Amino acid sequence: MEQGQSTQLARRLGLMGLIATGVCTVIGGGINVLTVMIQKEVPGITHQVPMAFLLGAIPAIFCALSFGILSSAMPTAGGTYIYISRGFSPFLGFISTFSQWLGLTTAIGVIAYAKMFLLVDALHQVRSAASIEHILRSDLCMVGIPLIMVWLSWLLNALGIKAYERVMITFMFLMLSGGAILIFTGLTTSHEEFAQALLVREGIRLEEQVLATPSAGLTGLLRAAAVLFFAYLGFDAISQAGDESKKASFSLPLAFIFSAGIIIVYYTLFSLAVYHSMPWQYVFYKAASGKITAPGLMAVLWPPPLAIFVILMAAVALANDIPPLQMATSRLLYAWTLDKVFPHWLGKVGKRFMVPHRAITLGSVAASIIIIECHIHGFFLGVDLATMALLFTYLLVGVTVLTLPYRNPQLYKAANFLKNQKLQKVSSLMTVMFTFSMLIILIQKDPIWQGKILQSSFFLWMLSLSLGAFIFYYYWSRRSKALA
Repeated sequence: MEQGQSTQLARRLGLMGLIATGVCTVIGGGINVLTVMIQKEVPGITHQVPMAFLLGAIPAIFCALSFGILSSAMPTAGGTYIYISRGFSPFLGFISTFSQWLGLTTAIGVIAYAKMFLLVDALHQVRSAASIEHILRSDLCMVGIPLIMVWLSWLLNALGIKAYERVMITFMFLMLSGGAILIFTGLTTSHEEFAQALLVREGIRLEEQVLATPSAGLTGLLRAAAVLFFAYLGFDAISQAGDESKKASFSLPLAFIFSAGIIIVYYTLFSLAVYHSMPWQYVFYKAASGKITAPGLMAVLWPPPLAIFVILMAAVALANDIPPLQMATSRLLYAWTLDKVFPHWLGKVGKRFMVPHRAITLGSVAASIIIIECHIHGFFLGVDLATMALLFTYLLVGVTVLTLPYRNPQLYKAANFLKNQKLQKVSSLMTVMFTFSMLIILIQKDPIWQGKILQSSFFLWMLSLSLGAFIFYYYWSRRSKALA
């Protein structure tokens, strides 16, 4: 490291901050956008979206258990990289988390870009704001505002972990308040009541806004579950804060379990509320004709001020994904530099706020590029890329739970979460089985098999793994020569 550089992060993050990190990382763009846009991505999913969310939750539960086991044994910054490299393979630890870094920075860009749809939906509820709404739809605003959001989040992360914790806890409660209103409204509204509200508020007859589509069946349900698993991605951001957590070996596993429970309950109620209040045929019609959000479709059920509040809280839900994802990517990079498998100067920790500010900056630059890519080619390319990268990392985390007792017995003895070996094996095997299955489903549906290489998330993911392998061998050989 550079002379005079601090290499230590500060342990200032409490359990509530860790839970807020997990909840805010996961709940956001996935639920507000994918709940309805999945009708376009998987035509024929019909009313089975809540079931698809529940299927997607199954691997999330086992992943959370696997992360809990490993985090109690290795409560340090760099989470997934440290787990896989110490418990399984340094090479796979690096290339998987390099691909994860790309997936998370992609997710930052996707989320920032998707927030614009919610802002437009909020203004649509204000009849006198038509001109502003038109301006927001311009290319300059569709790209410029998400870029501003990413760099404001960069500033929050750069100001230190305590400032980050206070803001994330506030974001979490704001986001859940808006979601609670939507859930209550959806679960107490029938399709007939929605049709009447649509006619009164918009002058639209529901029967004229439907398209017929055949059911996608079991295959479509599984495919939708694989796509919707994107909505669960990112709770592993908790693991990246190991060096900044108070009582880390105790608080990290608890944070994984509590955040996973909150997320699954919220997602189930949210998706049930959406399809309890609106016919899936109407959602399919709207998704086929443009980019939509769940709060935007349900806004006809609320008075304009309440509709604006719910949609803005959904925008907060999108925005609050970004700071924890930036935190997670920067700590991954920080861990690589400590292991000397990445340029050491990128891991510098500032003396005043004690965060790796250069690593945060690099992730923000990469996310800014993704925003521009989303505007040109659409955001489902980014969704699938992030999902593939995270599924691969979670797959290796499951394998690591199995190999840790043999590869690193001392670290395994330090694990104090879910100590029963049979339960550990079940958790890890289920993690491997589900993540591998979903990864295969995503790869099979990738456009590369139709010759569309430039639209292929799988192709981009393979490039990221290849680049990661090159970087690893370059720096690993340099490190080996230095130790010889």
